[in-house]
Amino acid sequence: MANTQSPSVPAPAAPAWEPPRLPRRGHRRWALPLASLGLVVGAATTLGSVIPVDRYADAPGDSHGVQRRVAVSKVATYLPQGEILFVTVTGAKLSAVQAVAGWLEPHVDEQTRLERFGPRTPEEDRRASLKAMRTAKNDAPYVALSRLGYPTERTPGPVIVQTVFCVEVAADAKSCSVSYPADEFLDAGDQIVAIDGRPIEVYADFEAALVGKRPGDQAEVTVKRAWAEGDETETANVEMVSAGGDEPERPIFGIMLGDTTVVEIPFAVDIATDKIGGPSAGLAFTLAVLDVLTPGELTGGQRIAVTGTIDVDGQVGVIGGLRQKALSVRDAGGTAFIVPKDQSDEDLAAAREILGADRVHPVGTLDEALAVLIRMGGNADELGTPGLGFVAT
Repeated sequence: MANTQSPSVPAPAAPAWEPPRLPRRGHRRWALPLASLGLVVGAATTLGSVIPVDRYADAPGDSHGVQRRVAVSKVATYLPQGEILFVTVTGAKLSAVQAVAGWLEPHVDEQTRLERFGPRTPEEDRRASLKAMRTAKNDAPYVALSRLGYPTERTPGPVIVQTVFCVEVAADAKSCSVSYPADEFLDAGDQIVAIDGRPIEVYADFEAALVGKRPGDQAEVTVKRAWAEGDETETANVEMVSAGGDEPERPIFGIMLGDTTVVEIPFAVDIATDKIGGPSAGLAFTLAVLDVLTPGELTGGQRIAVTGTIDVDGQVGVIGGLRQKALSVRDAGGTAFIVPKDQSDEDLAAAREILGADRVHPVGTLDEALAVLIRMGGNADELGTPGLGFVAT
């Protein structure tokens, strides 16, 4: 009979017990200091990961498809296969460890609280950002519907400070070394409600209030801050300066006023943005509405990322965090990235380095953005004017 059992092998004898050997005297001399150093480093790392510091980071955020966020009433809609992506930047407060890691990462920009928010609190800044997003959600449908021939209207809006200019930029290219006097009081997002006690409701009122003033004059300016709740206002005397150049006698504050035109559209267009703030998705929203309201593929069936503000005339404006947004586009697998052409050379170079020059397409207007999509196989040249003759019911 065949033996199917494994042959038995005697177990090896257990080795004789020997006492543990201590390290040599020279090695023992370093054991306690090294152990203590390890404990200190571990404790510092643990504490550093939870202790916040005065640093906020602009880091890559997420990419969001827009078309499925668009809800329209009263007209037919067409959900395309391709996607318009709008991209975001995160701006979290950092711990000590995160601040060091961000400092070592070339695509993360860090700021102090004062650099990030100025005199505002983070909550006030959030409210101002969400207000700007609501403006983008109003202007984008207006631009899209006007482009498609639907009946739309617009009227002048309030006087809002968009930018307080810098006279001279500091060597670090991130701060202002010489500011206009207005910078001491006015902030981006302020609504100018009175000058020298005269109510300011629209831009024509603003122009009229400056008649007769000269460079060096003081103007009593009353503003409502972008983050203010209710009807709170603040007032201060602001010195005016010369416009320079060919108009040395013209007084200016050294600010740019935003386009606050109030628009009306013939039916509701809602874009779900959740708690995402900021106006930089305006161009993406406009293209998405065009895509949803017309048959075919505006993107040629591709995933195309888009960033840039949009005004009521279809002009595309600059945004912040372009480098970080380019990283988000890369991670999302975007075929191309349509960006504002007026971004700085440094911003555009960084985006091209991250994505490749052939995937970054700077544009200055809605029509230029549509031309890019046509070159990529989209049907922007077939949109037509389906809104002509539309009558609201």
